[in-house]
Amino acid sequence: MRPEDPLREDLALETGARRLEAAERALGRGEATEAPLSHLSWLDEEAKPASGLVLPPMITSDGGLWIPDAEAPPTEDPLEVALAAWREHLATAQRLWPHLVSMARRRHAGDALAHRRSWLTADTPPQRRVHATAFVEAVEASSAAALEVFSELDPMLPLASAPDLAARLLEATDDAARDILPSSEYVDVIPMALARDADASWPRVRDGWAEGLFAGTGLLDGLTLPHRQLSPEVWGASTFARDLGELGVAVFRAGRPRRVPFVLHQPPDGQREAQRRNLFSDLVRSEPWLKRHLSVGRDRARGLRRALSRAALVEARMRASTVLCQAALREGVGAARERHADLGMRIADGWPSVLLATVPRLRADADARLLGTLASHRQAAALVDRFDEDWFLNPRAAEALRADDARVVDATAIEGVDDWVASLETALS
Repeated sequence: MRPEDPLREDLALETGARRLEAAERALGRGEATEAPLSHLSWLDEEAKPASGLVLPPMITSDGGLWIPDAEAPPTEDPLEVALAAWREHLATAQRLWPHLVSMARRRHAGDALAHRRSWLTADTPPQRRVHATAFVEAVEASSAAALEVFSELDPMLPLASAPDLAARLLEATDDAARDILPSSEYVDVIPMALARDADASWPRVRDGWAEGLFAGTGLLDGLTLPHRQLSPEVWGASTFARDLGELGVAVFRAGRPRRVPFVLHQPPDGQREAQRRNLFSDLVRSEPWLKRHLSVGRDRARGLRRALSRAALVEARMRASTVLCQAALREGVGAARERHADLGMRIADGWPSVLLATVPRLRADADARLLGTLASHRQAAALVDRFDEDWFLNPRAAEALRADDARVVDATAIEGVDDWVASLETALS
């Protein structure tokens, strides 16, 4: 039976969201796990009919408090709407889970992860090419069935014109991509996406290294950060960006006041967390950050920024392509296969099958990843305007971020493609 108390249900859904996240990451490491949401046995039942849960009407204040509102009709209760959205999101994930496990096992059978590791650690170009080719073949074999699986699900609605923004981003970065990807070799582009050419004295990845970067700012004061998994291996400078992003999400989660329900603080589309993850991970592309934390001079910092910006460009174009492939899937498997091929040739001639590696990411967070890239750039620009380029050292900026974490905010339309592209081109020059 499902909880009758909305706050008990809120806690159960938060637990389910965290278990699902941990299980998805385990799949990414090649570990097939049990169904992560088995403790929420009422999900499928409640995702279909109306919940029947009677709640007092609620409103959300600017300060993040939710309080009764005698004037608002029950159908407009934001807590009930948010509970229903998370219920539906996790019910869909529960139904999809056996298919994701099946795909992961196919990849494991094809040694995809082993070939990826060998490719990224190979000493010579011929070795890298052999393992990269084997990786692509293994991914293709497992992903062919994936499109059929996703075609059986209800079409996913796009977030806030995400497909339009994705198309605009690709068009706006076509020229820059041609300039920095002259070889168009899959075997070389993915290491570039990992920023392996951003060679510097990066800090050793260990517990507490990212937290130490914000010592004295007050950002972490009084917070009990949830556990986060550090990157087990350093594949390139992108590893440090990833761990910084994970810290940003941990701070966001820990900053939610007890009075604010989880389902109101974090929408199931993942856009709010994606924005925070990108805000922190993009710090490695900031010259002031590089100078401060790597102790490098201006010229060296600019060189690192160029390398990291090349990685950001490749990643953003992959994210945009994933959004467009997901949109095509709503038109059928045939349309999705054609879109895969077209976008693969557009991103880099000669490796259209690369996008098959993104097929398991064709779920609700694909749009959020792209929108988070654009929204975080806008947020970073606002922080620079208010607190200067070294805002990450400013206690007042930390206070502003903590205040934002304590609020419930409505999703807003995301623009900013032109600003993001202009900033990237400046960094690449």
